Amino acid sequence: MKNLHIRTKLLLLFLISTLSAAVLFGVGAYSSRRLAETGAREAAEAMMAGERAKIKVATDSLASVLSKSLSSLEGEAARTAFLRQAVKDAFFEEDRSGYYFVYTGTTNVAHPVNPTLQGKDLAELKGPDGVYSVRDLARAAAAGGGFVTFSWAKPGKGDMPKIGYATRIPGSDYWIGTGVYVDNVNEAAANIVAHMQAEGDRMMYIDGAVFAVMFLLVLLPLSIMISRGIVRPIRETTEAARRIAAGDLDVRLAATGDDEAGQLQQALDSMAGSLKRNLDALTEKEAEAKREAGRSAQAAEEAREAAGRVEAANAAMLGAVHGLTGVVSEVGAATHDLTSLGQDIHQGARQQQERLENTAQAMGEMRDAVGEVARNAAEASKATGQTREIALEGAGIAKKTAQAMTELKSMADSLKTNMGQLGTKSEGIGAVIQVISDIADQTNLLALNAAIEAARAGEAGRGFAVVADEVRKLAEKTMAATGEVGQNIKAIQAMTRENMDGVDNTMQSVDATARLAEQSGEMLRQILEAAEHSASQVRAIASAADQQAASAQAIMESVAQVSDIARDNAGRAKDASQHFQNLSDQTGALSGLIKQLGSLDG
Repeated sequence: MKNLHIRTKLLLLFLISTLSAAVLFGVGAYSSRRLAETGAREAAEAMMAGERAKIKVATDSLASVLSKSLSSLEGEAARTAFLRQAVKDAFFEEDRSGYYFVYTGTTNVAHPVNPTLQGKDLAELKGPDGVYSVRDLARAAAAGGGFVTFSWAKPGKGDMPKIGYATRIPGSDYWIGTGVYVDNVNEAAANIVAHMQAEGDRMMYIDGAVFAVMFLLVLLPLSIMISRGIVRPIRETTEAARRIAAGDLDVRLAATGDDEAGQLQQALDSMAGSLKRNLDALTEKEAEAKREAGRSAQAAEEAREAAGRVEAANAAMLGAVHGLTGVVSEVGAATHDLTSLGQDIHQGARQQQERLENTAQAMGEMRDAVGEVARNAAEASKATGQTREIALEGAGIAKKTAQAMTELKSMADSLKTNMGQLGTKSEGIGAVIQVISDIADQTNLLALNAAIEAARAGEAGRGFAVVADEVRKLAEKTMAATGEVGQNIKAIQAMTRENMDGVDNTMQSVDATARLAEQSGEMLRQILEAAEHSASQVRAIASAADQQAASAQAIMESVAQVSDIARDNAGRAKDASQHFQNLSDQTGALSGLIKQLGSLDG
């Protein structure tokens, strides 16, 4: 049965119910016929009792009347004539088979049907049934009245069973009797049976026609409508659940009722909408997180490239500064030697003066080079500041990424909570369906008991039995439908648990992404610290370059003073030529360093 579709189950239920109704209809018809026969027997017995009572009352009444009349008559002949005249026309029953007869002892006094019996002693009269009817009637009359069953000739029919009654006529030696033929009672009972059977057949035909009309116009259309009302929503709900399980969250269900199937459709539609909204939000947050992570990675790469350039520039500038420092030191030493020699050289001052002017020009160029170094250091400081700003922006982006991951985790937690609530509501619907199933089961039992009681009631309970059977069938349909709905509720609960597991996996991915974002922020903070350190070093280089420029200015002033002294030392220029050569070599080295600084500036 579990492998059958609900439509097939409902069809089987309808066919079984129809067959059961037909069987019950046949049993009812048979019971009606048996009831008619039983009623006919009881009616015959009641009629027989009524006939007994009728002839007793009539005979007793007539005996009382005759007693009063006989008391005023004198002589046996007068009494006999009176009695014969009194019963002569006293016939009853439709066929006039009922009459009265008068006896004294066992001798007949009056007999309206067979006057030849009058005056005869009938004590030895024996019927075909072996009963001495006159003797038994006389004995019953002497006992105060009683009934006797015997056979007696019926006009036109021969000997027939008869019920007789005899009683004494008060104040006389006479007793009066009468009787009714049993065949009259049997014919009346047979007529009643035939009438009851005909009426039962007529009612059976009417009930059959009513049942056929109800079946074709009410039960069959109602069963089809109920079947469609149950199967169609469940089929739509099952298809929607399959599409949702396959990942299609655009499913929409139009719930058209407030029954369990409609509530199930509403819950599934709400779940699909909630899942789609949450999934869209997760997708948007994930895309935003990826964009932020991309920008963070790009900023980190730019920061690393800028840091590399700054580091290379710093290294080059440090080398140039060290070289420039050595050159300047040697220039200072050479200048010191020139100063010492200038005290002794008084000749060749003009040549020395020209050399000193060249030296002054070189020192000016060196001052310009030192200024260029200072400007390069300023630009390096600016680049370091830009690196710091990029690192700050990357740190901010990493922070926003972490915040977005936190919000994404919160939304995932909310989605998981909604999933849990959906599972709880599904369990609540399952509990309600169980209650409905229990109620349907109890209704089925009550309807079965009512049908049994109606069957016991016979014809009077037949209409109620039909209603009880309809209630039982509807209860069975409700039980079957609630079973199917309960299975679908369990399937939805299983899908809800699977979705909750998917949400847990998503939350783990979100946590991993959040940790990566935190690591990116930490790396950007380290880059920021390195950039600040590089900026500090560049500022120190710029300060040293400024100091070198000031020193170069002081050297130029000293050279000017030496030039004044050289006018007096022109004669000793030859001795100082070697020193000037050394100074020229050092100046060339200084020019090379300046060119190196110029290339770094480019």
